[in-house]
Amino acid sequence: MKKIVMAFFMAFVVSATAFAGGNPFYNMYKGQAHREMQRGVAQLNYIIIDEEGNPIPDVTLRYVDRYNNSFSAQADIVGKVHMDIRKPSVVQVYSLLINGEEYRIIGRDIVEEIEIKDVGKGEVEYFVIQKNSDSKSAYIYDAD
Repeated sequence: MKKIVMAFFMAFVVSATAFAGGNPFYNMYKGQAHREMQRGVAQLNYIIIDEEGNPIPDVTLRYVDRYNNSFSAQADIVGKVHMDIRKPSVVQVYSLLINGEEYRIIGRDIVEEIEIKDVGKGEVEYFVIQKNSDSKSAYIYDAD
């Protein structure tokens, strides 16, 4: 009986990991994102961490809008960059500046398009950006 239960458990773990696409942060902030919803403002949140999962404070997140205008935002003490978006927009993150060194952001979630319906219902998105010192890059994960 123990072997059958263990086999079902392992099948569940494997299927859950496959469903998440190998994303270790899948749904990590789903509940928090739902609680933070406010009609009329969409929110983008980027949590910046090191290889061990520790937050990296005072990091600069660099991004461009749909017109290729460059912007930067500073992470707070817990490594979080928060953006309020009140009109349709596109945000494409492309690098982190950590202690003067640039880390290119890679991954399928580098571009986030905010539509008017997202603003209206108060959509909240969370992403985790994990630094990789060996390759001087950072990988972005969808976390809600």
